[in-house]
Amino acid sequence: MSALPPDGPPPQDDLLLRFTRGDVGRARALRANLEVLREASGDRDFARLVDDVLAGRRTLREAVRAPEFDREVAPRVERFGEWWDEQSQEEREALAEQGAQALDEAREER
Repeated sequence: MSALPPDGPPPQDDLLLRFTRGDVGRARALRANLEVLREASGDRDFARLVDDVLAGRRTLREAVRAPEFDREVAPRVERFGEWWDEQSQEEREALAEQGAQALDEAREER
């Protein structure tokens, strides 16, 4: 685990914001996606791991090295890759545009 400042952990989004190099939209999207993964998972260990990341007790870099993260996320990434390969170039471009718009909207949220 990374050393935390002596006055306690940083605000919970600070670690995600640092992970995204200050990109507020990406940090918000990352938080939302981690919450979706946690809720969709039946793995208590994975849920606790995600809770630790969301609460700022662990960094995402630490979490992705944990076996419970790999056990839960690797199959989802593989299924996504298969699905993505089935999409046409036009569908991929439309999805990329939707994602870019969603990030822009997340950056504008207050």
